[in-house]
Amino acid sequence: MKSEHFDPVRAWWNDRRELTVDGFSKSKKYTVAQLTEELGYNLDQCGFTHEEEETDGSDILIPAADSRMRKRKSSTRWT
Repeated sequence: MKSEHFDPVRAWWNDRRELTVDGFSKSKKYTVAQLTEELGYNLDQCGFTHEEEETDGSDILIPAADSRMRKRKSSTRWT
């Protein structure tokens, strides 16, 4: 990236206004009352949809346990 790629951001930073592109907010101003009372301090107001995936943790725990078992087996010496 080159510094000049950030020129539009620098220009906006010095003259911050709400921006809307294709009907979607790209930047938005909030009052303190909005942030505290209406939004409950939730700063995630980007509006992008995202999927949350619930897991039981086995996708993390099983590989970690397997890795520990392999280390134990490789360090065990039979004499």
